[in-house]
Amino acid sequence: MGFGKVGSEVARRAKGLGMHVISHDPYAPADRARAIGVDLVSFDEAITIADFISLHMPLTPTTSKVFNDDSFAKMKKGVHIINVARGGVIDEDALVRALETGVVAQTALDVFTKEPPAPDSKLLQLENVTLTPHLGASTKETQEGVAVEIAEAVVGALRGELSATAVNAPMVPAEVLSELAPYVLLAEKLGRLAVQLVTGGKGVKSVKVVYGSARDPDDLDTRLLRAIMAIGVDEEPDKDTLKIIGKCLQLKSLCSSNYRER
Repeated sequence: MGFGKVGSEVARRAKGLGMHVISHDPYAPADRARAIGVDLVSFDEAITIADFISLHMPLTPTTSKVFNDDSFAKMKKGVHIINVARGGVIDEDALVRALETGVVAQTALDVFTKEPPAPDSKLLQLENVTLTPHLGASTKETQEGVAVEIAEAVVGALRGELSATAVNAPMVPAEVLSELAPYVLLAEKLGRLAVQLVTGGKGVKSVKVVYGSARDPDDLDTRLLRAIMAIGVDEEPDKDTLKIIGKCLQLKSLCSSNYRER
């Protein structure tokens, strides 16, 4: 549950183990999920058919205690739940009841509603519960990896390179970014050309983008190119304040894509 950076990496590893992976994330683009062989489904469908549920979602008013008695009642008996997201997404009293009745066979928790949990918490007493004190990222390897990633991102930004982790652009894997990089400038120029071919640019009502590639359609993540082309379609972009993701969202209703295998 949750298909951001962590959730997608967990999905990749689960696929490597031969698992059929599904995910629920209302903000995850379907093409990014398809690129690694993951099916995006509704929340109810995900919790109903999953044998293992791994949580990687933020704690928001919408997700607070989203795993409650009603949710557990829809799950397969014997489901396994892993929570390395935020403790508040699970109603812990409801989880205890699900563990005691066998609806949840085993749970592993790195986070809790209250940290540390109270000494008399039933979660500390049940044998089918594995607990760690919110230290999932507290390893030497993780800290070193984060430091290297930050340094590389800063160097890349200073060189004017595209970033795979920019907060105001569609997030794509680094390997996909390197493949798309040569086409980014072309995408923006094509967007500008399209506007110029229409009188005054005022007649643009929709933009259809056709991609040609030898790759399988499900492996083609083109969100970044669509966003860049949306910038090009804008007649007079303000280069000081223009944000890629903002422009992409603003013109979302104008932009569609198509695929043609070569």
